[in-house]
Order: sequence, then C-alpha cells, then structure tokens
Amino acid sequence: MQAGIEQALRAAGIWNNITMVSYDGYQSVVKDMMDNPNGPVQALTTNEPYRQGLAAVEMAMRAINGGSSEGTVFVETVAFGVDKAAQYYDPSKVLVDTVQ
Repeated sequence: MQAGIEQALRAAGIWNNITMVSYDGYQSVVKDMMDNPNGPVQALTTNEPYRQGLAAVEMAMRAINGGSSEGTVFVETVAFGVDKAAQYYDPSKVLVDTVQ
C-alpha cells in the first residue's frame, strides 16, 4: 500500500510535504525510516506476515490432528515510530520488496 501511495505523491510533487503512517511493514520502509528520520513516513504498523502464517499453520495442524481452533485468532499488531525503526529492521525478512 505504501509504495502505491508514495508513487502517486511523488508524481504529484508532494511526497516530502506530508506526514504518514505506513501499514505494510516492508523492510524497505523500515530502512527508509532509519535513513530519513525527518521524511514523510513517521510510523509503521504491521501484523507481521510471519506470525499470521505461523498462526494459520498451527490451526491447520490442529485440524489435521483432529483438534479444533478458536473461531477468532488474534495476531498482535506491531506499531512503532522512527525512533524505534532500527529495533525492527531485519533485512533477512525481505521476501519480495522491490517496488520503488
């Protein structure tokens, strides 16, 4: 989502005139927050796809083994600002993140 918003705002010439919170959690956005602490992206939130996938696999394994799962599974959302970006930057988590 953030990549598309950035592309549109850059095309309009206003990318550096706004402040935004990104949702996708791409590592390139985290890196950009670290490299440009006064840039437009000041905070980021994500459900962490790894944790979502892990919860889905755990539910599937319970079902395969004859168990059941709760109707609702809560996967914690992570939210942080520029000041904490370095704590969440992990380039090994980059899967497909090449949109510029």
